[in-house]
Amino acid sequence: MGCNNVTFANFTINAPATSLNTDGIHIGRSSEINIIDSFISTGDDCISLGDGSRKINVLRVTCRPGHGISVGCFGNFTYEEPVEGTTTVSDLHYEDIIMVNVSNPILIEQDYCPYNQCSKETPSKINISKVAFENIKGTSATPDGVKLICSSGVPCEDAKLSKIDLTFNGAPTTTKCANVKPVNIGKAPSSSSAEAQHVIFDIRKYGASPNRDMTQMHVHRRMLPKLIPTSTYKLGQVDLRGPCKAPIEVEVDGIILAPTNPEKLDGNAQWVKFGYINFFTLSGGGTFDGQGQSA
Repeated sequence: MGCNNVTFANFTINAPATSLNTDGIHIGRSSEINIIDSFISTGDDCISLGDGSRKINVLRVTCRPGHGISVGCFGNFTYEEPVEGTTTVSDLHYEDIIMVNVSNPILIEQDYCPYNQCSKETPSKINISKVAFENIKGTSATPDGVKLICSSGVPCEDAKLSKIDLTFNGAPTTTKCANVKPVNIGKAPSSSSAEAQHVIFDIRKYGASPNRDMTQMHVHRRMLPKLIPTSTYKLGQVDLRGPCKAPIEVEVDGIILAPTNPEKLDGNAQWVKFGYINFFTLSGGGTFDGQGQSA
């Protein structure tokens, strides 16, 4: 508590998984704390960030067993300081992490109510913003690899998921989101929640398959496909028209082939058209192949 410019490097903390409430390191009301190249084994949080934590860097740390890196709990006390005031949590970046059979690998849970000692009828007043999860891979012990359950009173803002590759029993994990606006996502697990918005949809789950025409692929109008996997797909003439005001990101990793017969396009010879769309991003290392020589 109350520390500045402190570095923990190349150390080991050992506590059995059965030891309750044994946090490895708890940080509160401190800034510029670095935890580097270390191994932490605990029965609770490996690293816990309390109120007033600013500029905390955790690099190359193994947490096993333990509850990972936790931000919270907040709202227990009236005069809590922000994390980065009602309390705010902002500018958190989780990058380059390997998960091994982890329950709840990526979790924001603002309706958390341990031991039923609180009321879920009153939403959390903690403001969470600018949280990024990037390049996180490995295995999950639960089907939901990503759960972003934010407060209905103060929705999470500017949350980002990118390059998330988590599996459960050999299959991709799912994502649950609630009260998040907006979520900017690169590659992430598919959504399993009716409340989820702005998540990745793999076109293979909606009828597309390699080397076949995906023009008539059935996709609900609110579930625009956003991931074209590595393979070759055929696409006839399409007109993707809004209005669409929410951010849309399409990642093309494969090859998309145009019809070889120009007569299958209308007189304007426009193959893929977009209209009345705001905040659109097309990314990835894929190819739109017009097959000019073949045509």
